[in-house]
Amino acid sequence: MTSNQALKRITQLENELAQCKIQEEKKNHFFATTVHELRTPLNAIVGLSSILIDSDIKAPLSEYISQIDISSQLLTSLVNDILDFSKIEAGKMKIEHIPFPIASITDKIKNLIGMQAEQKGLQLNFNIDKKLPTEIIGDPLRLTQILLNLTSNALKFTPKGNITISIEPLQTKSDGNFIKFCVSDTGIGLTQEQTSRLFQDFTQADNSISRQYGGTGLGLTISKKFVEFMGGTIRVESKPNKGANFIFTIEQKDIVEGTEIFYKQRRGELKKDLLKYKNAHILLVDDDTINQSLIVALLKGTGIEISKANNGQEALDIIDKNDTINLILMDINMPIMGGLEATRTIRHNTKYSDTPIIAFSGDSDDATIAEAKESGMNDLLFKPIVAEDFYLILKKYLQTKQTTKQRYTESAKKFDTWLKDYKYQKILALTISIKQDSENKNNVKLLQSAALVEHTIEKYKNLFLVLIKNYTKTVQSYKQCVYTLEKSQNLTIAQDERLHSLMDDKSIKNIDTLALFVKRLENTTEEIVALVEMLEFNQATVLANSLQKEAAALFVHAIVKSISPILGIEATQLKQLKINLHILKDEIEKMLK
Repeated sequence: MTSNQALKRITQLENELAQCKIQEEKKNHFFATTVHELRTPLNAIVGLSSILIDSDIKAPLSEYISQIDISSQLLTSLVNDILDFSKIEAGKMKIEHIPFPIASITDKIKNLIGMQAEQKGLQLNFNIDKKLPTEIIGDPLRLTQILLNLTSNALKFTPKGNITISIEPLQTKSDGNFIKFCVSDTGIGLTQEQTSRLFQDFTQADNSISRQYGGTGLGLTISKKFVEFMGGTIRVESKPNKGANFIFTIEQKDIVEGTEIFYKQRRGELKKDLLKYKNAHILLVDDDTINQSLIVALLKGTGIEISKANNGQEALDIIDKNDTINLILMDINMPIMGGLEATRTIRHNTKYSDTPIIAFSGDSDDATIAEAKESGMNDLLFKPIVAEDFYLILKKYLQTKQTTKQRYTESAKKFDTWLKDYKYQKILALTISIKQDSENKNNVKLLQSAALVEHTIEKYKNLFLVLIKNYTKTVQSYKQCVYTLEKSQNLTIAQDERLHSLMDDKSIKNIDTLALFVKRLENTTEEIVALVEMLEFNQATVLANSLQKEAAALFVHAIVKSISPILGIEATQLKQLKINLHILKDEIEKMLK
């Protein structure tokens, strides 16, 4: 080969290498995007199911929710197999070595696989050596993936008999301490040739298996890598029609200091800790409404105020008009303006240059983490969001709550805005807080003025509900008349008089439209009552006004008349509330002097 030919060949190889790198980057981008899109809906399932578990739901629904919770967490783990495999290939896989109770793993397997085994007529057994410590060291998520994969395979390939999971300590003089796991079954077994191919990428024991039983052949490959990352080995012992024994070990390394405390924190205790920040203000920036609902649910009862934005631009608009935000939760991928761009802009705003910004991301690769930190974000939470991790990171970054006087001062400044925006819940929450704060027990005038505001709001609510009750009677009479019209066109004199007391002749002629209006009246009335119960008086009034206009268009004058008192109470009640709020504001200012 001449020097020119050699140079040409080198140039060709360099071009091919460059193309390979481009393809690799495209593949990594595809993995990252796919995993993010999959993790977003899973985030809602995992998060909301954990909230339901903490609520007071009775059996059997509580058992179903528990199954959803376990299944969704394991589904999340399986979705991550795709990303795990790419990370393994790239040498980017990170494995934890932390303490965790072995029962937490076996319970998950038992709850998930046990029901499936029972349905198939199989017995699922657990042999846990009594010498095994309560807590072992390893990566609980990866260990669950390994055992789930092995037990799922055993379930798949065992038509009758049993599946047994055995766990025991294994100590060797030269290699150190290990935990030995064995998943055995009484299934169809494997030939020697089949076992030799088991742990190869995208390979199953036999090509017909994927057609008969499904699967990608990727699970055992990833399991083998996970075992090796935890310092162990994996092997299989099997003969055709004699079942199979999958045996693996994990090394028991030293416990990292502080990790045990982290993992022993209970969700309820962590949430209770957030009560000390009950006057904090968090800005939640996320285009996913389900994720917004999840965060709001996780913080319910903590007293933390939440403002919501659907993208980075909306967040900047809120920040521009607000001085009380203590922490920002920012999704990275959003329309209009993403989280990274929004964070860079915020960091150039001296008002919030030091405010903690926590990123949400469905992608946990090193590049995403580096880019988030570079933009000015303080930390990251990866989807699906784990409640314990969420509470811990809030506890880490939230500032200490305002003093009582600081809080009252800030609230008093917002009275006019709260009235303008119909924020009756905020007003009521403040009055209740004033009454409960021990510092105010001797300030009679402050307590009286707070009670007066609270009474005005309650009076508004009760008056609204009374008027709705009266209006509902008219609705029922109207419904009965429409029902009569539908059944018969020959009305008695009394029926005809009752009918004309509710509506005009023009309306009576269009019976189909009247029947549809009946349904809208009933549905909207329920919505109005729900809004009033939540102190959303303005929205309830808007709905009532729309019903009145529709009733007027249909010439149903009785409905128009019954709604009028509802529409009339807003002006009088707002006027009284404004007067009482100014009295409260004066008392707060006197207290601060």
